[in-house]
Amino acid sequence: MALSDGSMQVQDSNKSDQNSLFSMMQQYAGSLGTNVLSVIISATAISSGTTNTVLNTIKGTKIDFLVLTVLSLLVFISVIYVYYKYEFKNKNYQ
Repeated sequence: MALSDGSMQVQDSNKSDQNSLFSMMQQYAGSLGTNVLSVIISATAISSGTTNTVLNTIKGTKIDFLVLTVLSLLVFISVIYVYYKYEFKNKNYQ
């Protein structure tokens, strides 16, 4: 949806540039997210005090899941907020 909304603001001659830029930003965000989650798993393994890699990975993965759940809830709440904010704004103009 974001790509299609953004593409309405771009001239036809620049659509391919916009598409490649959006793809590059998605790849960068994905690699950054993977890096952050792996750091959480590594930090959990270092601070756990055990040498069992399976247990350390399970603990770190649970923390990762919690972090992603909280971020997802924040995004969901912000989408609802923006939706109702613009819906209220559009009702006032009609």
